Amino acid sequence: NVRSELDFCKLNGSTLLLKIESPAVSEIVKVVNQRSHNLLADNLFLSLASGSDAPHSLWDLASWQMTDYWHRNGLDMPVRFHDGSGLSPKNLISARFINSLLMQMLNSEHAAHFQSSLAVGGESGTLVRIWQNPRWKGRVMAKSGFMQGVLGYAGYIHTINGRKLCFCVSVNHFTQPVGEV
Repeated sequence: NVRSELDFCKLNGSTLLLKIESPAVSEIVKVVNQRSHNLLADNLFLSLASGSDAPHSLWDLASWQMTDYWHRNGLDMPVRFHDGSGLSPKNLISARFINSLLMQMLNSEHAAHFQSSLAVGGESGTLVRIWQNPRWKGRVMAKSGFMQGVLGYAGYIHTINGRKLCFCVSVNHFTQPVGEV
């Protein structure tokens, strides 16, 4: 409440110059997932370590928090989270892990929010220019990524017969232009 903050400032002899409120986390996630915004992804990742007074780097603490969270939620596979950008060469995340995560999100209480954060093939975000064929347009909801010779897509495909399939495709160390891959 700006009024109470102004009162607090007057009591302490200071002046409130500017107040900036962050967008909701769901809005930040939507930007990360639709626009592949790695700086915001890293900030979300680091927020996992906020408030800790452990004598480790925020990056290490966030990595441990992320790994622990997914292990506690049934995804007990070898992973390494070095930063918030899943395709970073320093991360170790398998297609199997991503597909398991996507399956878990399908049945999560957050399923609707998560799915609405994804780009839609032929319609929005980083997928606006692909899957434009009327047969596929609007049927692929996914997160794309491209970083240092790694290209990936992961998300859901709505089939013609109404099923929802999880998929993850990751291509490493390719030499062709991205458009060809």
